Amino acid sequence: MSLKIGRQDIGLFDNGSFESGTVENFTGAGGYISTDDPKRGKYHWESKSRSSANFSQYVPVDVAKKYLMSISSKTLEKSTSGLLGRHYIGYTCYDESKQFIRLEHNGGVGNTTLSRDLNPGDAYMYFTSSSGWYTGADVTNQRNYFRNIGLYPPSHPLYSAPHQYTRVGTRGGAVGNSRIEYRSMVQTSQGDWEVQLCNANDAPVNWTYNEPYATPAGTPVHKGTAGGTYNYALASGGGSMPYPRCALDDIIFLEQDANRNYNFVY
Repeated sequence: MSLKIGRQDIGLFDNGSFESGTVENFTGAGGYISTDDPKRGKYHWESKSRSSANFSQYVPVDVAKKYLMSISSKTLEKSTSGLLGRHYIGYTCYDESKQFIRLEHNGGVGNTTLSRDLNPGDAYMYFTSSSGWYTGADVTNQRNYFRNIGLYPPSHPLYSAPHQYTRVGTRGGAVGNSRIEYRSMVQTSQGDWEVQLCNANDAPVNWTYNEPYATPAGTPVHKGTAGGTYNYALASGGGSMPYPRCALDDIIFLEQDANRNYNFVY
């Protein structure tokens, strides 16, 4: 994604207006630098074929602040059938270790706790509540990327904040050999919920987490649910780019809300 406000003004991206005459910090985009129709300065970026890219520069953010994100774009040439160019424009989020944040890493769906201690070698977890989860003796008819389990070991130095952000259990870079899904969830005679563990192929497996952080009863848990990882805040749905230039703006709220009541994930 490219911003119309570069370092020469008040922007956070170096070369945000391609003022260097290069694609520095915008590598992998395809296309080329041109001087045909700049918005400001001498240069702009063009592409006459399908392409996609992120800025290669990371921008640290303060979740207590708001940010204005803006891009100026237009269709260079209509297609032979008179169609405008189409686009998705937004941003991606990374954690403090520059690991890509997926939606399933974030709490907000199925927030509950372990009702019993969970130990390596266990074939089942036990939850306090089933709200927000698929229940039944066999839930493998539901896609496995909607059946991830995220946990928050209370003593973990990075992932202990309840129902916020974790890489324990969830797919997409699970730590400590912890990636896990579930294949059934039924209520016990004690009133809690027995959850049978499985791998991505729905085969029953045991809990093999090997980091030195216990998961006792009371450990927070959420249901890892894929979808919406990329935030197309400026243009979504493959919207058409107008033939004259159009400026697209969005105020980015950085509140730590995982499930998209706000624009950032975690």
